[in-house]
Amino acid sequence: MKKQITQISVHQSSKLLGVLHFLLSSLICMPVAILAFLLTRKLEYLSIVLVPFAYWVVTYVAGALFAWAYNVAAKNFGGLEYNTQEVDID
Repeated sequence: MKKQITQISVHQSSKLLGVLHFLLSSLICMPVAILAFLLTRKLEYLSIVLVPFAYWVVTYVAGALFAWAYNVAAKNFGGLEYNTQEVDID
């Protein structure tokens, strides 16, 4: 059975992508910032903590632009198609 994605929610998809990038970058940036500060005692290394927030904002905007562009293209040319199949779970 073929199905087609005809619209992507701009705010919801952007919010999800932003949060995912924030969490993933936090896993790297926070420990690196803390370690760099503890080793050097220089406060500028704590600015690395701000990187996940920048990723969040940039990814939200990029995700919103992508979702908007997808919706325009899907309206004019049709959305992505994918096949689904019923499966029995034993």
